[in-house]
Amino acid sequence: MNKAQLINAMVYEHPLVSLQVGTVNANSKRAAAATTTNANQLPSSEQQKQQQQQEVSACILDIVGQVRATKRHAQEFLGTFIETLSESGLTENDRIILYSLCPVVESKIRTVPQPNQDSQARSSSSAGTPTKAEGNKDTEDEGDEDAEDEDDEDAEDEGNEDAEPSAMDKPFFAFYQILLAHIYSRKIKFKTVAERQVGQLLTRATSLGITLPSVPPRDISYQTSGLLESTTKQLYRSIKKMYRNGSVALEKKINSQADVQPGTVLPKIDPKLPAIENYLLLNKATGGSRRIAPLSPLAPRYVSFSERQLLPLFWSWPTHSSLAG
Repeated sequence: MNKAQLINAMVYEHPLVSLQVGTVNANSKRAAAATTTNANQLPSSEQQKQQQQQEVSACILDIVGQVRATKRHAQEFLGTFIETLSESGLTENDRIILYSLCPVVESKIRTVPQPNQDSQARSSSSAGTPTKAEGNKDTEDEGDEDAEDEDDEDAEDEGNEDAEPSAMDKPFFAFYQILLAHIYSRKIKFKTVAERQVGQLLTRATSLGITLPSVPPRDISYQTSGLLESTTKQLYRSIKKMYRNGSVALEKKINSQADVQPGTVLPKIDPKLPAIENYLLLNKATGGSRRIAPLSPLAPRYVSFSERQLLPLFWSWPTHSSLAG
């Protein structure tokens, strides 16, 4: 069975063993121990199973190491770019680029009507009937519940980093997929919308003296289609969480200050500005309480692959016949 036949077979046939959560070595040992053979195959010896398990582990660890390095390079590049813009000031073209990095954000702060003559006049309606002010109170409560639902939805989406991107997220997901693929292989032709957006980012970064790190020497280079999907989702959702949700958190922090004088105009989210610019402005208003660069911890994180994604990656391994068998 050749590579194409194996990949097509994965559409209909699924592994009989599901790997439990654990380390690569532990998972691959369980899978090797449970390997079954058909009538046309000779039973594998314990030594062959052990060799197969070691090859699988080595291949997966090499794959994970490469995608983690690619994601880190992207974070460092974006962090340097955003920090430079925050220091030099943004142009309209810079804002266009920032719009492609993160969805826009809207203010969650609702203006609460203060007691005044108008409210007193409204309260003078006939006795025994609900006043308009009371009706507004119910409306505000419902609005707060809607806001909580929106926050919970964001939290749920970000908690499952491997969930499929929503319709709103798909253009951003395509952007980061192109960016990571370009960082990994430098083979992007910049023809599609997402590729041109990445090209604008790279051109502007070059004008600011920011360059991508060189491609490190590798013994094996893999296809980027299945290689970077999980990492792309992680990178995009970390950007969205930091700048979009971070803007909302900073706005709430500013407006919850107890020592604010009445009538003081506090900084708020401007929906006409990119989420990243809102974050930078609000962060500055709080004395730079949060970091600007979207760097994740250096500690290893999980990277998930489907069976169909792993198969072409295994095929690039020098001893691929032992992995796909």
